[in-house]
Amino acid sequence: MFELVNILFIFVTFLFLTCVPFNIFADNFNTLQSNFFKIKSLNLIINLNFLLLISLLPITISQIKSYILIFYFVFFILIYWKKIFNFLNRDYLFKIITLFVIFFILAFNIMYNLEFKWHTQIYDYLRYLVFFQDGVYSELNSYNWGKIGSAHFHPHFGQYLWAFFSRISLLNNEIYGRLFHLFLYCFSLLFLVQQSVLTKTTIRLIFFIALVLLTYDYDFFSGTQEILIFSFLVLVSVNIFNIYNKQKYLLDLCSCLLILNLLIWTKSEGFIYGFILILAIFFSPILKKDKFIVLSIYLALNLFKYIIFELNEFSSVARPGLYTIDYILNMDLGLILLRIKQIIFWLIYYLSVNEIWIICLISMMLLIFKLKNSFLNYKFLYIFLFVNILFIFASYMFPTIDTGNYIRATLNREIFSTSGFFIIAIIIYTNLLLDKEY
Repeated sequence: MFELVNILFIFVTFLFLTCVPFNIFADNFNTLQSNFFKIKSLNLIINLNFLLLISLLPITISQIKSYILIFYFVFFILIYWKKIFNFLNRDYLFKIITLFVIFFILAFNIMYNLEFKWHTQIYDYLRYLVFFQDGVYSELNSYNWGKIGSAHFHPHFGQYLWAFFSRISLLNNEIYGRLFHLFLYCFSLLFLVQQSVLTKTTIRLIFFIALVLLTYDYDFFSGTQEILIFSFLVLVSVNIFNIYNKQKYLLDLCSCLLILNLLIWTKSEGFIYGFILILAIFFSPILKKDKFIVLSIYLALNLFKYIIFELNEFSSVARPGLYTIDYILNMDLGLILLRIKQIIFWLIYYLSVNEIWIICLISMMLLIFKLKNSFLNYKFLYIFLFVNILFIFASYMFPTIDTGNYIRATLNREIFSTSGFFIIAIIIYTNLLLDKEY
């Protein structure tokens, strides 16, 4: 019984992160062509960036958690005391209850499947324990991780979130920290569905449930970071679409930059995904000065990360020793052809067994025929797809280790992560079929 209470408590805590610092019922956001869920999404990523900054400070979770909870509670009361009854709005309650029901069902699935995959055991769980046991970021480098601990180049933010939410739950158990991954996943898909022109809330929620059924897999909720990347890419795909299609894009541009910062601190590949998103923004119709401002901020964020890594004596090179110039220059043609064959085979295989990827690719092909003169409004999808495929080939073509085993160990997770960005293609095509302007 107490487990049920704790799940409810942790869900409400997560929900708080979507309600501050901006009032989700404020009328003034209408001038930014915003909407209810866009403000909730912005609140969430602002708060995650706030937690990211805290994670870099020499402050333990136990020292800061009480102050953070009190701060958010007081902040919530101050901005909502005049509009507290808005939370009883029928449409709002229906969406939140649906979100909770899906969250609750999947939470029990996670709680009764406690197996960690090898990657979690080797990389993620050990670093989670550092933060959970009141370690700080600078201490990650003082532990003897051995050859496979990889603390010297892996970003830490996912493990910090895992530990942070484990410690603020009513039961100090790691499983409740992983439930934040579930909340972010559910929220991102619900936010995406709100972009549909379907007018009935019930139909939208059925759409949301269908996406959950197509994408949920316990393996990605066992402490790995792929589900965070997936969710961030779902959120940012909506922002990128709005940048391409709306005149007032400031809010979406700010959201993109905040998500880019989260990406680079979640996985090493986050830098590449961020670069692809910057490339997509450069091909968007926004002002040139805004494009260069975005690029400058992204470079500054990566410079900040590099400085933090150097100050703490972490390696700023992802997977040191995995790629070397001498090895690449001395590769023979036979090995190159063999690796191309392996990459193509496993890429096709993993795409073909991923239901959501199949639907996304079909939607993107149909869009080409449907769009005709308005193709430019959606080219960000094809930019991301093309550059991501190039990245996959480059990643698996030149490593110094056996490519076959490396692909089988990692490619499926990479494909799942990036699928989050392309789900919006389904929404776009559905909207076009309904012959309504989005």
